Amino acid sequence: MIIFSQTLFGLWFVMRTSQLFRDHALINTSTVTKTGTVFNTIILLIAFSFANNSTMNAFLILLVVICNFLLLNLLERRQIDTLKSEFPLFLDRWILNIKMGLGSRAARDKALAALSLPFQMLIQPIFAVNPSDSTDRRHVLLTSSMLNDLQRINAESHLTLSRLETLRSNIRKTEDFRRRSGQATQQVRIQATVMLFIQLALALYMIPRYGLRQIGDFLTLSTLLCIAGLVSMLLLAKKSSWNI
Repeated sequence: MIIFSQTLFGLWFVMRTSQLFRDHALINTSTVTKTGTVFNTIILLIAFSFANNSTMNAFLILLVVICNFLLLNLLERRQIDTLKSEFPLFLDRWILNIKMGLGSRAARDKALAALSLPFQMLIQPIFAVNPSDSTDRRHVLLTSSMLNDLQRINAESHLTLSRLETLRSNIRKTEDFRRRSGQATQQVRIQATVMLFIQLALALYMIPRYGLRQIGDFLTLSTLLCIAGLVSMLLLAKKSSWNI
């Protein structure tokens, strides 16, 4: 009965998680279905393989449930990053269409039609609402400032080209800054990894030579200091990398 209850919980949680990610409409429905099917199959195999060990069965099912959520979240984040990369292209085409003589809205619709369907589904509602009614709305692809700029451009027809070019320039500068900042952060990660390997190498060298009992206190203290230094480096790098 315990195994049966654990299995039902695992199956329900995987199906519920898959449904939530399917409702987001950011991951392909086929991908979500295949992922859910694979994890449900794994849960059933675990239930049959560990039918006499409820503790191990519960642990493995919980691990599968967590892996299912993490995998779908990773796939969704990758899809969001892909869609975000289309936004500068959308602005470039919008600007180009206006320079070719099209009106602002006609140029926007033509630029939007040339991009992927998921991107269109996420961007089109922005131009169908009153900016004053959605100031506090959060968008999965755009920052609040980008969202406000687009809604302002949609509401006010004058100086559209100038505002689009300003927005595109700001995005270009932000991307350049983040790229440079990401390079600096990557260097910090490399330094932290090197420090960690040095600490591990020293421990592996000293333990057989002097014995864990003799150097246990020293090794514990040095490890704690190393971890504290690594965490501090990563936190400081993360904190300073996005200050624009």
